[in-house]
Amino acid sequence: MDLFTVTLNNIGGTILNYATFLAAVGTIVMALQEVAKNVVHWRISFNQTQFEKWLKGEKPLRKEFILLTTGGYESEEAFFDQPVEKMMGQIQAAANMALDFPVEYPHLYAFLTKIPGDSTDHDTWKAFAALSPPDAANLDTNQTNDVAKARARLGNLVARKLDAFQNETQYAWANANQRISVIAGSVLIAAILILSDYTKEFPAGWVFMWFLAIAGGVVAPFAKDVVSGLSGFSKPK
Repeated sequence: MDLFTVTLNNIGGTILNYATFLAAVGTIVMALQEVAKNVVHWRISFNQTQFEKWLKGEKPLRKEFILLTTGGYESEEAFFDQPVEKMMGQIQAAANMALDFPVEYPHLYAFLTKIPGDSTDHDTWKAFAALSPPDAANLDTNQTNDVAKARARLGNLVARKLDAFQNETQYAWANANQRISVIAGSVLIAAILILSDYTKEFPAGWVFMWFLAIAGGVVAPFAKDVVSGLSGFSKPK
């Protein structure tokens, strides 16, 4: 092998060693994080907090939502202890029920369908849903078309509101997990450096140690990909 190849392999092997260490740290942190989630029921409290924030603390609205998503309060914890995607399936079912029966679930229907300054579609569909079958059958074609268009627009509006809630919740969940991973990884790396007496080898060792620990904590969750990419450098050809 020529000098360039040898040098490149040596550099790649050195970086690979550090990346492997960070990958191990990232794996340990993720495992501990999953254990902690199950022990303290973090997902339940997180989803519940996001849900309450979305409903803005309105009790009648919450009661209707929980009734339609869980069938009662007994299974509320099971409802919140789910990934956001699965929880949204039940929320979507509750929204469909409120749209189909706005008179029976007025608070949830109003929450999902009202927009500031315009309640035309909300009022049109609710008035139609309150009609008896004979009265609904007596509507002329124009009235029926108006009702159908109002229902279609409401369906689209509700879908966008649910999408916005799902996106916000997923974004907040990912950010919270990332922050905890970085903090836990940084603390673990700092502990390893302290136990190895790293601070005795350099001036201002504590400052540099925390710099390495924080940098390592940031990189650790992605280190597996780095290891895969660099593994070829350390292999002689």
